[in-house]
Amino acid sequence: MYVHPHQSLRVPGGPCPAGSVPIGGGYDWHGTHVTASIVESLAAGNKWQMMFTNNSGKGDDVSVITQCLTGK
Repeated sequence: MYVHPHQSLRVPGGPCPAGSVPIGGGYDWHGTHVTASIVESLAAGNKWQMMFTNNSGKGDDVSVITQCLTGK
């Protein structure tokens, strides 16, 4: 998802498969590096979600990765 300059955005990761739960997550900026802060990082339903605040004058795309734990 595209994070505009000087704005905040919640970005969801992909869903966990049936029978598993989100236990963490990470992120990947796609292009140029921006100066951004991670405002929150938490489970939201069966996905991991992060909120970024872009503190720079340029925007960029970011993806959130959901890490899942499968039960027995």
